[in-house]
Amino acid sequence: MKRLFSRAAVALTVASACPTVHAANYYFSAGASGGNGTQGSPWGSLSFLNNGSFQPGDKLLLTGSFSGSISLGAGHAGVTIQGNGARATINAGDASGITATNVGGVTLSNLNVFGSGPVDPLGGTQFTNTGDGIRFVNGVGRKQDVTISNVQVGGFGKRGIRFESGDGTTGFNNVNISNAVVFDNQVAGVSFEGDYNNGGKSNFTNVTIDRVQAFRNRGRANEPEQGNTGSGIVIGQVNGGRIQNSLAWQNGTNCASTKGGGVGIWAWDSNDVKIQYNESYENGTAGTHDGGGFDLDGGVTNSVMQYNYSHDNTGAGFLLAQFNEAEDAGKHFSGNTVRFNISEDDGRKNGYGGIHAFGRIRDTKVYNNTIFMSPAAKPTSDELNASPHPTSRNEPSAAVRLRGSQDKEIGFFNNLFMLKSNEAATEFEPVWLGNLGGADGFSFLNNAYWDFDSNSFIGIGSDGKAYKVNPKLKAAGQGGELGPDGDLHDLAAYLLQDGSPLIDKGLDLAALYGIDMGAFDFYGVPKAGSGWDIGASENPNAVATPEPAASALLGLAALGLLRRGRRSPAAA
Repeated sequence: MKRLFSRAAVALTVASACPTVHAANYYFSAGASGGNGTQGSPWGSLSFLNNGSFQPGDKLLLTGSFSGSISLGAGHAGVTIQGNGARATINAGDASGITATNVGGVTLSNLNVFGSGPVDPLGGTQFTNTGDGIRFVNGVGRKQDVTISNVQVGGFGKRGIRFESGDGTTGFNNVNISNAVVFDNQVAGVSFEGDYNNGGKSNFTNVTIDRVQAFRNRGRANEPEQGNTGSGIVIGQVNGGRIQNSLAWQNGTNCASTKGGGVGIWAWDSNDVKIQYNESYENGTAGTHDGGGFDLDGGVTNSVMQYNYSHDNTGAGFLLAQFNEAEDAGKHFSGNTVRFNISEDDGRKNGYGGIHAFGRIRDTKVYNNTIFMSPAAKPTSDELNASPHPTSRNEPSAAVRLRGSQDKEIGFFNNLFMLKSNEAATEFEPVWLGNLGGADGFSFLNNAYWDFDSNSFIGIGSDGKAYKVNPKLKAAGQGGELGPDGDLHDLAAYLLQDGSPLIDKGLDLAALYGIDMGAFDFYGVPKAGSGWDIGASENPNAVATPEPAASALLGLAALGLLRRGRRSPAAA
């Protein structure tokens, strides 16, 4: 297609077997008049960007703060749009910020994209904006290679960053979102949505979401039939996805839907997803559903939640959920794993568990997690009797909860479940170790149980090899918030102290059941003794004190800790 504009002088030469392709830089400076797109005479309006026809490899370099929106189409395939030096700003007002339709190969970088936002950022109940911050939508074939990095996106009535696609023949391959901050959006921070009925869990492939902060995406208020809104990061119809090194907090707190709520970080109707090295906290709901930290939901298969920290969420710390429509459609929930995670004081409302399963669950393994649960505040009579729908359930939280009578083929191994029951405090709900809800098909084996208040040997009766001992953690219940400047591996509260009776007591799941337990624990420590320890922490010194009526196990020589950092100590 013929170019509308003259080129700036930058050229790239590709391999000699291919024709020479010239890539140009085009410059935009907010408020400039006239201009021809060169560095010395930049364009001052986004209309030149929207209406231009560019070539793959071109860079569109923006300086300053622009009012309006960016619309990308076929004439923008393969281009890079980025702030030139300092981050450039797109002020979209009540509209969408950047919309890319049926186009791939686009890179967006070093940008602020702002909508008019909620009237009250802390409450977030009124939005005049009706758009998305950054939206990629495709209904024609498969588009490749979209990169979004170093962006801040906030104040939109729908989603901060949104990918959409039609049936299974369309979508995006190779999507990378990194170093993004998405906040004060109404429906979600980051969202991937394909065709649930025909997409075959493959509208989006090879998706990486890395180092994203999603907060105060609070959901829609006063719309009880809306469905779930207010998630931090949610992906659907993805085959091959990673959500890692990210944070989600204070999402979902306005959603009062009777059909579901938001979750900090989650996936649904997807395959081969890893959710890892994340912190999710203080997410909530204004109703009786969800508001949790992490979730594998509705038809997810062959996926993993690992090395995550969840705390102080209204809903579950780690949710495994299969809704009826997914089961009826044959989209089974199976082949999933929850391992080496930590949950502290989740389930602050509505009877959720640190680990919580709902619906028909198949072939799922839950092992080497550490769960701490103290009592949650009792719901008020106003919450229980609210009109037109209650905003809270009168149910106690639990370290582990199985809700619904459907079979739950879940194996619980090597987990550490702890309570601070505080039974004398009448203003709190009693907290349960396990609420198994009449479900069948599950098994507990070789888990550890302890109540710090009663200093007692609690346990789940069906666990034939339960450890009922004080685990000797450094400071259970005092993990607190790490936040954007924190480091997951500095969560010292849940380190096993030297001499803990749980050292080397984990089952060898690889030998017994063919389960690959991975290379390291929550803290990046490899197996240090004759066996894995129980819980998410592997003590590197590998010497246990005797259990009651048992002899001490000799450990191996002490191993040094790996360097701690939010990033993974090795590729996973």
